[in-house]
Amino acid sequence: GRIFIMPKMSRPLTWTETSVSLVMFLVSWLVAVCTGVTSAVMVTDSGQVLAGTNDGLLLLEAGADSLVQLRFDGAGLPVTCFGIADRNIFVGTRGHGLWRFGTGRVLQRVALVLPEFMEIDPAALSTITCIRQYSDCIYLGTDGYGVFKIDRSLEVQAHFSLARLPE
Repeated sequence: GRIFIMPKMSRPLTWTETSVSLVMFLVSWLVAVCTGVTSAVMVTDSGQVLAGTNDGLLLLEAGADSLVQLRFDGAGLPVTCFGIADRNIFVGTRGHGLWRFGTGRVLQRVALVLPEFMEIDPAALSTITCIRQYSDCIYLGTDGYGVFKIDRSLEVQAHFSLARLPE
């Protein structure tokens, strides 16, 4: 999968890139018209389009003619971002933490391990705004609590924040 980010144009787009760009625009427009707000859009390698909204996660599969709303344990949670790490698609939410998009359209809550020696308020990981992988770690951006470094076993390894620095 890949996250769609409009690149700076250093060369003309290929037909595939143009098609993906057009699909992304149309899906974003369709979701915005239907729900009001689109916060994140992603196209997977299999041709699925995931669209995160304030009302939940929408899925458009290649060749399908309709959007399907996916549920987070029966609820439509506000989606803030998508990220890929170790071939897994992760979904960040506002107020409900990190989720993994699995096979069969299943969303599973990710239970992050907070080490005892780190003083971290669990609420700090309730709103995930950015998900990126670098080397063997996942970095989670949060809403006002900084960035968290997570290892493959989903344990918090480090916390980076400017909140305690002198002015």
